[in-house]
Amino acid sequence: MDKVHFETSGSLGILTLSNPPLNLLSGELLEDLRTAVNEVKRAPLRALLLRAEGKVFSAGADVSAFSGRTEDEARERFTSNRQMIADLEELPFPTLAAVQGICVRGRAGAGARMRSHLGGCLRPLRPAGGDYRDHDTAGRRATPG
Repeated sequence: MDKVHFETSGSLGILTLSNPPLNLLSGELLEDLRTAVNEVKRAPLRALLLRAEGKVFSAGADVSAFSGRTEDEARERFTSNRQMIADLEELPFPTLAAVQGICVRGRAGAGARMRSHLGGCLRPLRPAGGDYRDHDTAGRRATPG
């Protein structure tokens, strides 16, 4: 794995995105992340920290990964990536992202559960003991349509 590194410190797992300067979610990075998430699932951890090298946490998807692919191939890749992100979010322990610089939000990638940030930040991807809720809508009442 060249684009994602997994290490442990006691019962803390640490996943580091390593695709500077923008840490784009390229095909290679996502494959490495998939491998790392599988390792995380097998490790006896109590928490996971997701971080990135460089000044930018992630500038989002590397759309060139879809270049030259048919619609069906792109859809298959997209679906596979969503499942891997779901696996990361559904780990049975707290998962935090240490976001520095910019983190571009997208509905399909690791940044999907985080807002854009300027400056340092530590934020849960999924609150311990509960389901994920978008912080912008948590606590708001739904208005009748």
